[in-house]
Amino acid sequence: MKLLFILFFIVDSPITSINFWQLSENLYVKEVGESTNREINNKIIQFLNNESYSEVDRFSMANAVGWRYNSDYENAKAYKQSLEWETATTTQKYIYAYLLSFDNYFDITKPLEIISNNSPKSVSQHLISVILFSHDLQLKGKWKKIFPYYDSQLKKILLSIDSTTENINKKIEEYLILYKK
Repeated sequence: MKLLFILFFIVDSPITSINFWQLSENLYVKEVGESTNREINNKIIQFLNNESYSEVDRFSMANAVGWRYNSDYENAKAYKQSLEWETATTTQKYIYAYLLSFDNYFDITKPLEIISNNSPKSVSQHLISVILFSHDLQLKGKWKKIFPYYDSQLKKILLSIDSTTENINKKIEEYLILYKK
């Protein structure tokens, strides 16, 4: 029973369990999220880099691509090859970090480094940061610190939340509140 409990917390995490892509109204995001093949392709890369889509939809697309157990996809690598890293926007760097965390679920040192070197400039970037840092706490077995961390971060952005990011925040809280108990 103890092994099953440990496996649940290894597989079930902020990165793998918060599926906010489902909140997107963009039909392509929903199509990718519902697909069984979530390997990144040129169409997805173009979507992720297209600033005419909202930042929330672009993060939702990265979330839709998501994590796959025993996958040999290298979605982050494919995405990064589309970027000129020195001139990449903060959003593009956050998307890359988020994709990288899916590709190497057990070691998110590099994604955290990217996020730490690029302060969030929007609510949605801040929420991605919260997911990654919460996952790091979970990997370190610091489960009791996850919800207090989330709560402290929420207070920093509360006044900036609009209806779209509020729904994503509710999805994040719906999962992270499990660590409050």
